[in-house]
Amino acid sequence: DLLHRENNGAHLWISQAEGRRLFFLFPPSESERLYGWESRTPHGFDTISCISPVDLFSASSRQYPSLRNARAHVAMVERGETLLVPGGWWWYSVALEPGASVQHRFFDRANFRDVARDLCATLDQRGDHTAAMFEALREEIAEDNEDWRLTVQDE
Repeated sequence: DLLHRENNGAHLWISQAEGRRLFFLFPPSESERLYGWESRTPHGFDTISCISPVDLFSASSRQYPSLRNARAHVAMVERGETLLVPGGWWWYSVALEPGASVQHRFFDRANFRDVARDLCATLDQRGDHTAAMFEALREEIAEDNEDWRLTVQDE
């Protein structure tokens, strides 16, 4: 796993179902010290991937001299606990024992502008093909309905 931020400014909750996991969290103000960078990854609408090349456990002080000044918040999440990672925060985790985690990204009023900005940038770059995408989706749904012999009635 890489030290990263969630795409498009998403918040993240992570629930630990089994085992224990150690988290290292860095606020957005530490981005420069973490040598983070953004890249666009095309998945329908582009997503902004925010990753850092730094390996927290074997980083070279010559290669990443500012890293020594970065301040992390550390949390251990145990079975039955949930951690909330605010949008824009960097995080990295390590399993301390075999286990299972469930996580989900989400948006709200605090970070909706980030995803809206990224969506608008994608539409500007690629053109607005929304109508064609909806038509393709309608066709796919119609094919699924036919395959499953479902009847859909408009109200």
